[in-house]
This record gives sequence, structure tokens and C-alpha cells, in this order.
Amino acid sequence: MVCVLAGDGDVILALTPALILGALYVAWMVPLRWPLLVTTFLALTLENPSDSPACGQWKSPFYEIGAALLVHLNVTLRNKALVFSGLDVVLACLFVIAAVRYFRGSRIDGTDGAEGPGPIGRFAALSLAGVAWMWVYGLARGEADVPNSLWQVQRVAYLPVLVFLFQRAFRRPSDAAALGKVIVSAACLKALVAIYVRVTVAPPPGEPF
Repeated sequence: MVCVLAGDGDVILALTPALILGALYVAWMVPLRWPLLVTTFLALTLENPSDSPACGQWKSPFYEIGAALLVHLNVTLRNKALVFSGLDVVLACLFVIAAVRYFRGSRIDGTDGAEGPGPIGRFAALSLAGVAWMWVYGLARGEADVPNSLWQVQRVAYLPVLVFLFQRAFRRPSDAAALGKVIVSAACLKALVAIYVRVTVAPPPGEPF
């Protein structure tokens, strides 16, 4: 009811809390690879408003979802404190789920092929160690801009941290095959959307057709 009042009767906004709680419950109950596969597909296919897709001449029905997922929430919700995106929140929740399962010794994500981090995991750890060293070294030199330095560290550390999450979720050869299918499917969908936009949407004035 609060969401209905805050959103002037917007049904989608009213349903959002229930949808978020339902998604969290499902993610908590199923193997980690399934919510991570869905998140990967959405991140690859939804529109990022920062990229100005189709020069701003066309928006898909899922444009607002893409904005909530891929753009900082202080842009979509107009709150300066929300200096993170919906994708950051989703990944943080998946990290929490993975950590809880790890410390509980849960076997829901399987154990096959999980002998260790492997070469990629070791290089990801080395990358994070290098980031941490450079950040500490920069602070030690004095007059550091800590907020901006943390933002820069987050940008660099994002990928190696995701490596650990993917390694925790995809533990069998079949999981890697599923991830490959998701990536190829997302690429095909984006290609079809690009063809559709190219054929049906006129470019803005002054832009080449």
C-alpha cells in the first residue's frame, strides 16, 4: 500500500517489493548457477540508458528494468546516497548466498570439478592483491582522495571478484556449457533487436542512416 501511494497507483511499483522478495527466496533455494545464469542473460540483453541505445529513438518494453539494473540507482531513484546499480545489489545478494552455503558446507551447488581455484582463480587473487597493494601505497603517499580511490578500486576489482562467484556457481562441465549457451543466446537476441531497430527506426536528424 505504501508503494501504491508513493507511486500514484503505479501497479508495477506496488508489485516490486513482492517480486524482489520472491526472487530472493528462489535464489536462496535453488543452485547458485540458476540465478547467476539469469542475471548474466539480463545484464547482456537489457538496454543501458547510459549507452543511449538507438540514439534515443527507440525503447524496448524492458527499458526501465534495464535502467534499474544497469545504471546507478541515484540516477533512477534520484537519491544521491545510492551510488550503486541494481546489478551491484543482485551480485551482492548472490555473494551472501554463496558465502552462507560455503560456511555451512552446503552441497546444493555440487562438488564435481571443484578441486581448487585453478589457474584463473589464482590469477584473480593475484589481481586483487595488486589492487589492494596499489590502493594502500597510494594512501601512504598522503593527500589521497579516499572516496574517488574506492570508486576506482571497485571498477578494477569487479572482474576478479566475479571470477570467484562464477567459480563457486559453475562447478561442472555442464555448467560451463550452460553459460556458453546463455551468452550465445544473448548475442543472438541483441543482434535480432539491432536488425529490427535498423529496419524500423529512423535515425535522428543529422545522423547517417
